[in-house]
Amino acid sequence: MREYVSQAFDEEGEPRVWVGAPVVDGDRAAIEWWAALIENGVETTLAGTSVLRFDDEGLVAEQRDTWNQVDGLREPPDNWGR
Repeated sequence: MREYVSQAFDEEGEPRVWVGAPVVDGDRAAIEWWAALIENGVETTLAGTSVLRFDDEGLVAEQRDTWNQVDGLREPPDNWGR
């Protein structure tokens, strides 16, 4: 995992990140995120959602992510993430 994360972040530069308000229900949470960055020299924008389940100690036990990606640097629309 450490190797993957290091490699992935080495490819990305100048990130601008937005995080929406989480939706929480019991031991689960979902959160929207938006990132505009330069990846391998190409301007790109990612918009996605992470769904998490926490264990009894409050640590992440499961995580699933989904996202869309477009060329260019874009900011989230008004009222995004609320």
